[in-house]
Amino acid sequence: MSWNAQAWRNFLDTSGFGAGLGSVRASNWLIATLGSLGAIGTALYIAFLAALARLPAPRGPGAPEGAAAVVVALQAGCLAMLLSALLTHATPDLGLFFFALAGLAAGLSRGALLESRPASAPLDAGSPRLRVQ
Repeated sequence: MSWNAQAWRNFLDTSGFGAGLGSVRASNWLIATLGSLGAIGTALYIAFLAALARLPAPRGPGAPEGAAAVVVALQAGCLAMLLSALLTHATPDLGLFFFALAGLAAGLSRGALLESRPASAPLDAGSPRLRVQ
């Protein structure tokens, strides 16, 4: 509990900006993230996690077979690792395996959605300048 108290004290002493990565340890992920990254960094981290949870599972006639099940399984793996971290992680870093699962889920979801589009639909790489027609 003293780690959590010190991390919370660091969060308050820095006016909510956080003390920086590697300078705070706590006995759970949320307090460690607040103490290290501050309120803004924690909000952005949680926004990333929410975007990961909202990834669409590709379904439909053009989607690869089983892609939806794989995306959901990758999301479930990330959720399981996050829940474990909420109880035990001493730093904001969720680990290489978590981010590998998150990247696979995002890539498979986006790739399968692009594959399932009709051939006549323009491809959009996320930027109006990169639109291919």
